[in-house]
Order: sequence, then C-alpha cells, then structure tokens
Amino acid sequence: MRKKDKFIFYFFGLISPLIFVFFWIILSVLIVSTTTIIFGYQSIGFFLLFVLLVVPTFLIFVVTKLHGNAIKKYKSLGGKISKGFFNIIVFYWWIISFSVVSAVLFQALFPPVSPRHTSAVKNGLVNGVKECVVRDSDNQTTRFGDVQSFQGNYTQFKIESLDPNSCFKAKAVPTNNQNTWFQIDLNMETGGVAKTCGDSSKPRCKEGNTW
Repeated sequence: MRKKDKFIFYFFGLISPLIFVFFWIILSVLIVSTTTIIFGYQSIGFFLLFVLLVVPTFLIFVVTKLHGNAIKKYKSLGGKISKGFFNIIVFYWWIISFSVVSAVLFQALFPPVSPRHTSAVKNGLVNGVKECVVRDSDNQTTRFGDVQSFQGNYTQFKIESLDPNSCFKAKAVPTNNQNTWFQIDLNMETGGVAKTCGDSSKPRCKEGNTW
C-alpha cells in the first residue's frame, strides 16, 4: 500500500472529529439562539437536551458510517487496521465534541459579567438625565426619545423608558440573568436624584438597592 494513501487515511481519521465539532458548534449556537429569541429563556432546557443528546447521536451515526466506509476502502487498498483504532476515533470524537460544545454553549448562555458593561450603562443613564436637563434649560422638548444617551447600544443592557414623555428618568434592563436593573429618576422640583437597582447581590448594586 502506498504511503500516501496510508497518510491520508490516518490524517483525516484523526482530524475528522474536529470538523464535526465545528459543525456541531455552529448548529448548536443557531438552535439555542433562535430558541431564546422566539420562545424565551424558559425553553432553553428542552433544546439544550436536544443539542447535547439528539444532535450528537445523529452525528455519531453519520461519522460511524463515514469511518466505516473509509476503513473498507483502506482495507481494499491493502491496508491493515484493528477495530480498536476505529473505536478510539469515535470515543475521541465524542469526548472532544461534548466538552467543546458544552463550553461554548455555557459561554454563550452565561457570558461573564464585566464591570465595564455595568459602568457604561450607568454612565449612559446619568448622561441621559444631564442631556435632558440641558434640553429643558434650552426650552426644547424633553421626551425620552429626544435623548441620544438613552439610545446607545449597551452590551448586556438596554435602556428603557419609564415615561415616554419624560427623559428625566429611565431604566437600564439587563439582557441576561447575571445582572440586575438600574434606574435613575430626577425630581425637577427638589433637584434630588434617585438611583435605584434591583438586586444588591448582583454586580455594581449596593446594599440597600442603590448605586
């Protein structure tokens, strides 16, 4: 048997698990992200089961067929191979795939909490109220939508209106369950600013639910 054929067989036999891992990651992220967008986070459990059990079972069936055909061709060319090698390939594919995909899904579903993201949205709330005060002193409209700071693209947060007709107050709502909400409310009569948050056990929310 030619060394070239032998090299191709063993090389692609060892690298094929990584190829399937790549496709499994892409498919898993698409399934989970689409699920959360359409059905919300409460449906993740069922689809995680699907992603981590049904999908890999199907792919193991496919890779088993492909490796089986590759072994038949390898033997027809005069090569010799033990059944143990094939079993090692399948086991290797399963362990690597499950570990990598689980890690990727965990990272996607539970992104690390960054103080930078929380600080950015809190600054957005403060700057938005300041911008609102300036607009009021210039006799301009003070609707929520008039303030540019509230319209920014904040990572892991979205600033929402508490009153569409007022930009003196707003609320930053988290897009994951690792953060809590932050709210700001300026009382124009007293000049006092109330800064409250939902859960003091979450990052950047002080004891007493203030920030």
